[in-house]
Parts: sequence; structure tokens; C-alpha cells
Amino acid sequence: MDALRAIAPEKLVEALDTEDPVNTEFSVYFGPVLDERLLTRHPFWPDAPAQSADIPMILGNTHDETRNLIGRSQPDYFDLSWQDLPAALTHHMRCDIDADEVVRVYRALYPERSPADIFFAAATAARSWRGQVEEADARARQGSPTWVYRFDLPWTADGGRWGAPHAVDIGYSFLNLDRAGAMAGQAPVAQDVSRKLAGAFVSLARHGNPNHSGLADWPVYTLPARETMIFGDRVRVEEDPRGQERALFAKVPFIQWGT
Repeated sequence: MDALRAIAPEKLVEALDTEDPVNTEFSVYFGPVLDERLLTRHPFWPDAPAQSADIPMILGNTHDETRNLIGRSQPDYFDLSWQDLPAALTHHMRCDIDADEVVRVYRALYPERSPADIFFAAATAARSWRGQVEEADARARQGSPTWVYRFDLPWTADGGRWGAPHAVDIGYSFLNLDRAGAMAGQAPVAQDVSRKLAGAFVSLARHGNPNHSGLADWPVYTLPARETMIFGDRVRVEEDPRGQERALFAKVPFIQWGT
């Protein structure tokens, strides 16, 4: 650790541009590594960790995780054609699945969507939302107290092109809708969702359960129901939301790079 502390921060940032040894199309993955010293087992494979089995946990995702994770740095993806869509998905899904089959399934599920809409939806389901599903399912099999949410309330900037992007829920979780950088508006529905979500985290910290007087009953996540609280224009519980998308990617192994 002393040697690591001695490295100039600029050098650490520079190292992030190193080519990833596993997937050479990307820079080095910055994440946990199974080194058999500090991390002696995969966090969620082959099962959930026993050390946290009794700890109540909220797991969440946003409806459109990759619209800013990918779209902000690569805005050309908002103008994808049907011809270019499979190659874009192959590059970004990060799993061993045929991109043409993914396009076929998504076009059947959502015939009204554009190539860009399908790209961001499939990339979200394959690489961003998938990790949360794996964790929640593993904890459910373990019988661990787990509550899952999906955040649907969109960020209204830029004509709403971002949907409900990665990290949009953070400002809502801390009642910080008026802070600089918060991806939120001040509409009554935003204030209401913020009170409900922030109250859930406070209740979990105080009582080990996210349910509170301002929120409809939020059931524990179980299999196969996959009960999920949807924080959107209407806060509600759904069972296995986007289940057909989840099932499509469940056919192939999930790989979290770095472990």
C-alpha cells in the first residue's frame, strides 16, 4: 500500500487508458479482482456471500442505464441505423449472444422503437441491469432480506433523450433535487418520488425494512416473482418487470470483468 500511495494521482489516471487484457476493444476495466489475498471469492458467484446474508439490502437500477453511460460519450449512437445496430450491440453488450437474435427479439417486443431505442434498451439489459438481477436472484435463493427497485422517472433535459439514465436516482434518494448536477425537475411528481425513495432508505437504515407510511407496501424480492418497486409517474409494485428481456440474456453467462 505504501508503494501505491507514493504513485502520483496523474499516473493512476493515465493507467486507466491501458488496453484491457481481456477485451482489447476497451481500456482497462476498473473493478474488483479475484486476487486470492484481499478478495478470496467472487462476490456473487457461485452464490451470494454468507457474511452479508442477514444484512437487509436495497438493490436498484434505472430504466435507461446506458443512455448516458454510452450515449454521452458517443452521441452518434442516437442516430443508429438498422444496418449498424447489430455491430453496435456486439461491441457494447459484453456477453456471448448473437446480436442479430437480440435485434429480432427486441423488434418483436417493441415494434414501435427506433434502432437507437433498441440499442440502449438491449445494452442496458445485457450489461448494466444484468448485474443487479444476478445479485438479487442470488440473495433471494439465499433467503436474504432484499428489496429491489427500478427508477423510471425520466430526466427532462435535452428533450428527454436520456430517459431515466444511470445515477438519476441518486438525487432523489438524498432529497437533493435542487442541487447542481441533479438530474431532476421540481415538478410535484418528482418531489413525491423523492420523498418516497429517500424515506425507504432512511427506513432501511433505522428499521432494516424500507417500508414506511408514505410508500405503498414494498414486498421482499423472491423467486420466481421478482417483486420490484417501480419509481415512476406512478409508484407501484410489478412482478418480473421486463421479464422477456431478462430471460433473453439469462440464456448466456454473465461476466463481470475484473473478477
